[in-house]
Amino acid sequence: SIELALLIEDLENIQNSLDGPLLVADARGYLRHVNEEARRSFGLTGEHLGGPVILPNDAALATQVASRVHKVIEAGEGSEFKATSHARHYRVHVRPYLGRHKGNRGAVVIFHDVTQIVGINERLKRSEQRIRLSGARHEATLNSLPANVAVIDAKGIVVAVNAAWRRFGQDNGLADKRHGVGQSYLAICRASNDVDASVVGEGLRRILNGECKEFSHE
Repeated sequence: SIELALLIEDLENIQNSLDGPLLVADARGYLRHVNEEARRSFGLTGEHLGGPVILPNDAALATQVASRVHKVIEAGEGSEFKATSHARHYRVHVRPYLGRHKGNRGAVVIFHDVTQIVGINERLKRSEQRIRLSGARHEATLNSLPANVAVIDAKGIVVAVNAAWRRFGQDNGLADKRHGVGQSYLAICRASNDVDASVVGEGLRRILNGECKEFSHE
């Protein structure tokens, strides 16, 4: 009927509107429908319908998909897995569906293209590795200096100290296991009753406020 033809056309349009490939298998695990993206991505044609799941462009992935389809049909429970095909990364969802007759179950396979997400994650990992390497080199440079060194940010917070600084703190009974990292060095100087600490604190304050370019105290 005209109504049925329109319904079938609507269904095909819905399938073709999906961004990723879509396969529909019957109770035997044979292909019944594929959308346009599946045809483009895997080289499928109308000749492949009515037979076992096959992906002409990727035989290994076809075997994996066919196995999941049969398991989903038998168990009636969905499944998902990650797959790579021709430099494209997918998260593949296999879901069961019930046919016209009770117990006549098939499966729908939807490929979600996550290539962009995978690429972003890989770039983030590389950036994190570069940051760790840079941090390791920075720490090694600080530790190679014989003087007691503390690195302070624009707010006066201690962000790093070297090995000599840590040894000096340990030798003088410093209880802070982080050796001052994370604390305000200016606040420490203000709270101290030591004259030298007050002088150093004031000098650092002036540098941070842009009142002078350098300061030294012995």
